This record gives sequence, C-alpha cells and structure tokens, in this order.
Amino acid sequence: MFLRDAAKKLERENAREQGRLRDKIAVERAENARKEALRKQLDDEKMRARAREREQRRAEEAMMVQNEGVSYDARLFAQSSDAARRRGIRARGEDKAQLPASAAASVGANRSGRAHFCVSRGERKTHVGVLDYGSVDSGTIGLPEPVMRTLGLTGDAAREDGADADARLVRVTYAALPLGTKMTLKPRMNDFARDFVDQDVREVLERVMMGRSAATVGDEVVVASTTDPSKTYELKVTAVEPDDGFGAVSLLETDVEVELEPSEEYERVMDEIAARERRRKEEFLKAKEALAERERAKLAEQEAFETRKATLRASIAPEPSAARGTPGVVALRFSLPNGAVKTRKFDANASTIRDVFDYARSLDDAVLSMPTFELTTRAGEVVLREDGGDAPALAALDAQTFFVRASS
Repeated sequence: MFLRDAAKKLERENAREQGRLRDKIAVERAENARKEALRKQLDDEKMRARAREREQRRAEEAMMVQNEGVSYDARLFAQSSDAARRRGIRARGEDKAQLPASAAASVGANRSGRAHFCVSRGERKTHVGVLDYGSVDSGTIGLPEPVMRTLGLTGDAAREDGADADARLVRVTYAALPLGTKMTLKPRMNDFARDFVDQDVREVLERVMMGRSAATVGDEVVVASTTDPSKTYELKVTAVEPDDGFGAVSLLETDVEVELEPSEEYERVMDEIAARERRRKEEFLKAKEALAERERAKLAEQEAFETRKATLRASIAPEPSAARGTPGVVALRFSLPNGAVKTRKFDANASTIRDVFDYARSLDDAVLSMPTFELTTRAGEVVLREDGGDAPALAALDAQTFFVRASS
C-alpha cells in the first residue's frame, strides 16, 4: 500500500515537472519569435533608411552636377517680407527672397544676382529668386507672402501644419534652374474659365507669370478677377518644361508658353460622373449576372425535372402492345393542369396504381412538383389516390378520363 502511494505521488510530481518544462519551452519560443520579429523589423527599417540615404545622395550629386559645383545648403528661419512691394518692384518680385550675406559668398559674385534657391519645409518646396543679400540677419531668410503660403507658413496652411516658431526653419539650397519654355496650370474652380471667357487666357496667365522668377510643380499662382477686384483665383503649377527631374524652371529672360488644364472642380465632377457610370455598369453587370444565375438555376431545375420524369417513366411497367379494348388492357386518359390531355395503355394485371401516378407525374412539371395529388372525375369525385400503392391498375377501369388535381 505504501509503495503504491509513493509511486502515484512520484508519478504526479513527474507530470507536474513535465508540465512546467513544456510551459517554459513555450514561453522561450514565444520570446524568441518576438525577438526575431523585432530584429526583422529593425533590419527592414535600416534597409529603408539606407535606400533613402542612397536616393538623397544621388539627388544631391545630380544637383551638384546641375549646379556646376556650386553649393549652398543652410537651415534658415523664415520671416515674411514685403520688401519687393515696398520698393515698387513688380517684375519678378512675387517670389524674390532676401538672403543672408553668406549665401552670396557661397554662390559667387558672377552668379549671385541671377541665382535661384530651393526653399523646402518637410514635403513642401518651391524655388525663389534673389531680391538682395545681407539685408536680413544671419540665419534668416525673408520670403514674400506667396512663398510663405506655398510653404504652409501663413493662414490656414500654417494652422494645419502647426507652424510654430521652430517649424519656421526652412532648408535653403542653391539651384541652377533651366530656362523654362512651357508650363501648365490647373485652376481650382470652373469660375476661372467663365470669368476670362472673353479674353485670351494664355495671354493673361503669361502676364501674371511675369511677376515670378521661377516656377515649381506644386506652386500656387493667384490671378485677380477681371470683373471683381476683390475676387481671386488659385491655379496650381502641374508641369514645367524642360523638366530635369527637379520639377522647376527659371522664368528670367525667357519666353514661356502657358497651357491651361481643366479645373480641379471640373475633374472632380467628371470623376463623380465616371464613378456613377462605373457603379451603373457594375449594377448592370450584377443584375445581368443575377439574371444569368436565375436562368442557370431554372435550367438546372428543368434538367432535374426531366431527369426525374425520365426516371419515373423508366420505372413504370411497359405499355402493352395489344390494342385498346383487349381484355386486361386499360386505356387511361389524363387531363393535366396545363390543359393537355394524354392517353396511355396499362396492363391491368402487371401495372399498379403507383405506375398510374408515376406516369401522370412524368407528364407535367406542375404535377411533378405536387407533394400529393388525386385522379378525379370531371365532377370532382375522387377515383384514385396515390396511397393505393401497389394495388393493381384494374381499379381504374371504371374511369374514362382522369383529372389530375392536388390533394386537398
């Protein structure tokens, strides 16, 4: 007794130990899997970071080649400046910046007056010309209102981007831009085309672009209404030519052809129309497929009916070859719900009531669908019921015509 209890106790302890060991192994496996997933995530992030660095280096190298070795790259504090307006500068003054003296030293005297700079903040960027060097404090850049707006540093854009004092730091790099030959603008609203319907829109836009020294894909151009001085229209630069991959051109001393795209509002409307048309086609195709599915189901149901009817006909005792009126031959006539009348001879001894009902059922889909039915006289008197089963068909001799009716 003592030995048996000790053995059971040892067995229980071994079971508990094995359970603890299994739990420990499971925990270790889960921890290893977590570490492996974390390691893979870190490796992927490093690979993406290296890819971004390679892309940035390629872009910087391409820019250096384009800039003919000239380099200027600084983080400057952006401040709003209307110096060009106060000085009465209209031609190319809308996007001319005031830069610190260090920028002129980096660019060189032979380029400083006609230089362009890329100004970027996060994903936003634009290009500016130079109003002057040294009139702003070191570490700052004076930008006209349109440029501040493009960078998201004024009004609603600033509130959306959270442009506090720290966020006003912008990256400024020297950029040698190709002379532009063509640019494409897209109005935001349809009203723009209606307002300028009686004017040469291209001429108006080319005149407006005279106020800028550079154009960058993504820039917003503001055009005043010809009928309402208080009303303005916003147009976005969507393409420039030539495009060297940086999406910007110089507008200094060059003739630029301006093209106009359909407005964003028009494209939205057309997109909505296209979306409605797609939905209509999808609904039509769905309805067409549903109809086809119903037709397939109907065909399958009909095929099933035909198979059942063929099976029923095959199970019935063969029709006697003897003529009607021959002793032992019963000629039965069936009036069906669809108005058709069918006649068949039965062997009164070999055929059963079930054969009679199976034959009637094989004649018509409506009868085949009835759970039970009766064979009656014209007056409605029941002559045969299906529960007659294997009784001889001789019982039907007294009726000349059977009317097939669903059982009540």
